[in-house]
Amino acid sequence: MFRAEPLWHLLGLITGVLGFDGTGTALMLTIFALQDSFGTACNVTGDGALTLILTGYAEKHGIQEQKLDAVL
Repeated sequence: MFRAEPLWHLLGLITGVLGFDGTGTALMLTIFALQDSFGTACNVTGDGALTLILTGYAEKHGIQEQKLDAVL
């Protein structure tokens, strides 16, 4: 899902300083939405890859999972 919150603070800069009109602002929002999707996909894929690497390492070296009781 597209989240525009990180871009709202830049709208004044985009329209006021850079002089973008409505079309340019829409283009910037579109580019941000496309980039944000790829960034999220890369983050999720990287997390999965790291999990597989650490699981393989733990199994190879006989490291067992520990249960910790946490009080919040």
